[in-house]
Amino acid sequence: MALAERPSPAWDVADLVGQQLLAVPNPLAAWNSDTFWVSVWDSDPGQVLVSLWVPRVNADPSIQLRIGFAVTEESPEVQSERILGALRRPHPLNGAVVCAGDREGAEAYGYVWPRSLEEAATQHPQPEHPHD
Repeated sequence: MALAERPSPAWDVADLVGQQLLAVPNPLAAWNSDTFWVSVWDSDPGQVLVSLWVPRVNADPSIQLRIGFAVTEESPEVQSERILGALRRPHPLNGAVVCAGDREGAEAYGYVWPRSLEEAATQHPQPEHPHD
């Protein structure tokens, strides 16, 4: 997916969320997760997408989750706080989808391994441990 053009209200929110997720201490440490990326895609420029590794990126098994948050008329600061509040909730994140990682990790955390990843693995086999 291509990134949406800047400037935009969604990017203002995404930038604030990204900055706050990189703060020390890690706002997601309570459930052993790391931010992978925060973005706005051209296919849905009215949504901030957040991708997280669960548990941390070097864990085995782990999964990469992606969750979208609609951009509203609220100020970017209010929206970023709302998004951070939603991300701090314990697992499972409602509306999150698996977009990478290990099938066993997805199943261990109660997520469904997407058919698109199954098809991609069949067409282009991945290494046994992609995080090494």
